[in-house]
Amino acid sequence: MRNIADLAATETTNSTGNKRRRRGDQDDEFGAEDADWNIYRDISKEEEADEDEEDEAELEKYNRRLALYAPDYLASLDRNSRSKIENTTMYRFTDGCEEAILEKSAMPQKPDNATIIARAAREYQLHLNVERIRVPEIIFRPGLIGLDQAGLLETIDGILRQTGNRMSLINNVFVTGGGFSGVTGILERLQRDIQSIAPTGTPITVRRAVDPLRDAWRGAALWSMNEAEAFKASCITRQDYLEHGGEYLREHGMSNRYTADSAKSNSAFKTDVSNYVLDDSSYSYCNPGYPSAQSYAPLPGAKLELVQAVVRHGDRTPVNYIPNDDSTWNCNEIEEETYLHGTGESEKNTTGSFRQVIAIPKWNQKYGFSNKIWKGSCEEGELTDHGKRQHNILGTQLRAIYVDKLGYLPKELNSTDEVYLRTTYIWRTKNSAESLLGALWPKRGIAPKDAILLHTYPKRIETMYGNTDMCPQINTIMAQLVASDGYQKFLQDQGPLMAKLSDIMDVHGSSWKEGWDGYFDVLNARQCHGFKLPCKHIDGVQNSTQCASAADVAQVTHNANYEWAYKYRDSPQAQNLTRLYIGSFVGTLRDQMQDRIAGHTGSLKLALYSAHDSTVWPLLSVLDAGDRQSLWPPYASNLIFELWKQQNGSRVVRVIFNGEVLNLRNAWCDMNACPVEKFFKHIDAFIPSDIANECSN
Repeated sequence: MRNIADLAATETTNSTGNKRRRRGDQDDEFGAEDADWNIYRDISKEEEADEDEEDEAELEKYNRRLALYAPDYLASLDRNSRSKIENTTMYRFTDGCEEAILEKSAMPQKPDNATIIARAAREYQLHLNVERIRVPEIIFRPGLIGLDQAGLLETIDGILRQTGNRMSLINNVFVTGGGFSGVTGILERLQRDIQSIAPTGTPITVRRAVDPLRDAWRGAALWSMNEAEAFKASCITRQDYLEHGGEYLREHGMSNRYTADSAKSNSAFKTDVSNYVLDDSSYSYCNPGYPSAQSYAPLPGAKLELVQAVVRHGDRTPVNYIPNDDSTWNCNEIEEETYLHGTGESEKNTTGSFRQVIAIPKWNQKYGFSNKIWKGSCEEGELTDHGKRQHNILGTQLRAIYVDKLGYLPKELNSTDEVYLRTTYIWRTKNSAESLLGALWPKRGIAPKDAILLHTYPKRIETMYGNTDMCPQINTIMAQLVASDGYQKFLQDQGPLMAKLSDIMDVHGSSWKEGWDGYFDVLNARQCHGFKLPCKHIDGVQNSTQCASAADVAQVTHNANYEWAYKYRDSPQAQNLTRLYIGSFVGTLRDQMQDRIAGHTGSLKLALYSAHDSTVWPLLSVLDAGDRQSLWPPYASNLIFELWKQQNGSRVVRVIFNGEVLNLRNAWCDMNACPVEKFFKHIDAFIPSDIANECSN
């Protein structure tokens, strides 16, 4: 207030028209004259002038922006004409753009009928401002109209957080019903908003119904006709209305009620893929669970008679080749030396040792393909150094249990008769077994007498995986599974992701269109090593904007888990397929147990079978393993069968998978101590009596 009085005292005019100057604080007479109060008016005008300047600057900014998007607008107007009110942005926005209205100066003093009509039209104009945007925005932000409830994106996010099928749902967003589904830009807005709550690179598909206004009604009409009983059971009766009121909605199979419990009540692997709600979010393909001496406990009052260990090979390079692969795989930190010697001859009479290496000299690269498709010192599908270390760890853990804790196996292997070893002809299973046994008995020598016999079957008669060469019926059943409605729906649902990855990797053919094995192999092998995921190449040049993402790997893993469980455990043909695929090997395990019970195995204590995921997984399916243990077996997975003899002479089988007693889906037996008779009865259903005959028919 003092500042205002000082300003007024500097120069004011009294009632006589004479200017007076303030003479001091003691003579402050501000307010004595009415004119003194004009200072407020002057200050207010200055403030209004400042605001007008700001408004003009803001309007000019909008004029410039409008000129960018509408080049013809204002193009013919000079600076003076732009200042006319008829040509300002604000006037056009609030009063419309009709020529008869804008060009007021051209109107005659006595308006004709056309002018009168134009003016009348102006009076009845409804000018839409931000309402054009705010109306559809309500479904995303109900707070705009005072509703305290979640918007569309928050609702979608809430649903995704409750379901284990998050990735599949994001990739299949369907818009239908009501007027909002037809709003221009609604699909793009949903796509953008959902991307903001999804991991970077997640594939998102938003589709609109062909007829959004009527499709929902048509679907309900078809349901009422095709599922008449279900429809009647879902309708609200007059009694329901009188008892519960008009807000009551009956819950039924077609309702949108969702709870986490209702999702978990479904089997993780339904043959109907729409019910596939497997939660594999904590699953790790790269490393298995190992048996632990700390958590392992022997069966009380029982004696261990036989251990059968079926293991998957360790970490390996991909078995599926993709063009333009720029990954470097090295397998030369842990090397293998081999030599030949005559049977029964001394270790000195040998060919000498050899070491196999993959090393392509630079001077030879220009004559071959190595500068384009392969880097490093590994073969396709070869056990990596990390894979060898995985089996070193497994062997160490087995030693801690069966040697140190139980005293079942000897500290030093003096008699190789106590061990039976079998691998497939594929080299990585052999190297895995060598790594495991090297840690189980680390002080073994290389003398011929100390050699553990490594049994292999010729490829044509191999039984530790599906032998499609000798059993073409496996391919026949597989083709039927792929052609089934449920599986085709599965492929259709995940088709966009498969098409995306096929384009990025430049892979084609039926094997890349009918299953996820190849994608699973290519992506997970790289992810386990922290390698960059594949990117699309255009004319031989990598395009870093089109690459597979971690979200893609997660969804591919999810799909592959479903695919295998569907084929080998849950489909109508699963038992027959599994029987032909792995039944002969199941018979081998069973007969070996029976021979041990009958006393025909001599001093045998450990039987080690080094094989593949396609060995371990079907065995888990034979046993009807639970959902969590029916996921794709990680590298170095270990399935252990223990045969125990109890004090009363009866025998039981314990099954341990990756360090845990096997959990069964239908609990047909306790896998911590399953009576051997019950165990044999269950697996007998999967053992073919004449595999050659069954495979030919």
